[in-house]
Amino acid sequence: MDISDKSVVYGLRHNARCLSSVKGSSLRNKFLAGTRKLKESNEIHLVDFDEEEMEVKSLIYRHPPEIWSLETCPSDEQLFFSVYSEVENNQAQFSGTLWRMDNTNVLNTSANEAQDLPLKELATLKDDGSLGHMRKVLWNPTGDLSKVVSLHENGLYQWSLDSGYSDVKAISSTPGRNNEKFTCATWSPYEQQIVTGRRGNIVGCDLRDMNPTFTINNAHTLNVRCIDFNPKREHIIATGGDDGKVKFWDIRNTKTHIRELSNHTHWVWSVSFNKFYDQLILSSSSDCQVNLERVDSTSSSRLNETLGKLDETSSLHSVGQASIDYNIQDLLVLAYEDHEESVYSAVWSNADPWILASLSNDGRLVINFVPREEKYRIIQ
Repeated sequence: MDISDKSVVYGLRHNARCLSSVKGSSLRNKFLAGTRKLKESNEIHLVDFDEEEMEVKSLIYRHPPEIWSLETCPSDEQLFFSVYSEVENNQAQFSGTLWRMDNTNVLNTSANEAQDLPLKELATLKDDGSLGHMRKVLWNPTGDLSKVVSLHENGLYQWSLDSGYSDVKAISSTPGRNNEKFTCATWSPYEQQIVTGRRGNIVGCDLRDMNPTFTINNAHTLNVRCIDFNPKREHIIATGGDDGKVKFWDIRNTKTHIRELSNHTHWVWSVSFNKFYDQLILSSSSDCQVNLERVDSTSSSRLNETLGKLDETSSLHSVGQASIDYNIQDLLVLAYEDHEESVYSAVWSNADPWILASLSNDGRLVINFVPREEKYRIIQ
């Protein structure tokens, strides 16, 4: 039976905006989603998808404050950070807490759902508030759990964690230039560098001294909403913005983007490279759409095929259009139209390169597949 044209829908009970694949799970398709309801108790949903049975099981954990961000640990599937808000003195206060899920064995039982489970609080990041509200906590993608970075409205904090996660300390910070707002960030899997979106600009930051490494001014005409590193080409990043564009950049030569996609009609909230096949790009938007695109022009597979051996010390800009037509195989593979509200996040399964999940504002979590024809084209 061909399941690539089918989808599975899982409903959260409240509005939601944050979704993450469980990066520490390499054998099962697991996703973590959090709800965002101001006056009701919120929840964390651990969703386990069995593609052979087309079956979803879930664990639902108590997390009363509304959840704005979730980041799962790259090496331990039971650990994750949440960023959440609580109202104190009529003002929203944002915090980031490291949690452990201790009941994941329930997914191995015959029950499809277990509810009202407790989370174990390990550590909470407490700053002086000088950089504004916390937006997100980033793990080191290499698996080093001794340091994390928190993204705030007006800058970054770097934190140290002890081996038992009971002691957390702020060790450095960097504010933005001229009070510019930080909108998103990602940690490079190749080096100690954080790449940030600052309104419409993109700025790299060296974590060793917190100094800028590169700047792309006016990368998007409006806010930069999301950034991701190509998992197979260390100098290539993808960005999405409020201008509805997805753009690709070579951070060694930032005069202009090397590719632009214009298949969304509203803000782009997430963009993600497939970690196995980097020509596959996933993006989601406020236009209620999730796009799967094949971008061979900036991928490792296209360059290997057409150039044989490309000297990685040279920029893509140095390769002339006369020697290769980069746009020839780029296309929109499929626009998934399973949502009726803004899609804040779309992510790849960490265990299967052909499975993806997306989450819209109404709490609708949809699991989809890469079309069979596209899968066979890639692996042939």
